[in-house]
Amino acid sequence: KTRQNRFATSSSTAQPQRSQPISSSVGDGSRATGSDASEYEEARPPLVETVEIMRTHYPGRWPVRDAEVKLRDFDLLRAQSPEDHQRVRDAGGELRNAFVVATQQGNVIEGLRRTRAAADVFAETVGPEYSEYVIALTNIAGMLRSSGSLAEAVRAQRQSIGANERVFGDQHPNYA
Repeated sequence: KTRQNRFATSSSTAQPQRSQPISSSVGDGSRATGSDASEYEEARPPLVETVEIMRTHYPGRWPVRDAEVKLRDFDLLRAQSPEDHQRVRDAGGELRNAFVVATQQGNVIEGLRRTRAAADVFAETVGPEYSEYVIALTNIAGMLRSSGSLAEAVRAQRQSIGANERVFGDQHPNYA
């Protein structure tokens, strides 16, 4: 399989198009629900219902995986302390800012520093199965390539491809 190398951003769109950069169709759950356990319990059933609807309408296709990843991300966030939840929310914002710094402002080194910091927060708090962590890995590989660090970029790209396959599956546009 060939893998398109491209930067990724986080967004909360329901179904990313192939022509767009890799995006997190899963959001971060924290925007709509906050960290209160009762709010999570109230918000979870519609997500479960969405997964079931997607399985019915798109059996075996990548939109189902997006819905499953969204539910898993939601559950990962639900398990966090309010402090860690805020750290994840802040890291998500930093990931989006880092992409802007690298691509629109042309400061790849600063974008890379910020993206690595966000990835570290995701890894420490919600773990490597969190979708924004995978997006951060993809961005790191692209920024390393842009900065000319090709050997390091190849290692990072391999890590990103493995993480994308593990989290999104090999039929998903983020992997393909």
